[in-house]
Amino acid sequence: MTHSNVTLAVGFSPTELAEGDLEVISPIDGELIGRVTMQTPQEVASMRMYRQRTCRNGTWRVG
Repeated sequence: MTHSNVTLAVGFSPTELAEGDLEVISPIDGELIGRVTMQTPQEVASMRMYRQRTCRNGTWRVG
């Protein structure tokens, strides 16, 4: 399985991984996995609160 197979499987599009400002490097082989966009502390806090709510009420589960 390649890096691109894994990132596609978890929902990242090739465009999302090509346009970020922070490089993600594989610790295994040093290959560039992709690029991600940096988030502000406020954006991270908002995402964290949303994820906590979805985990508590079970809406994150598929099927």
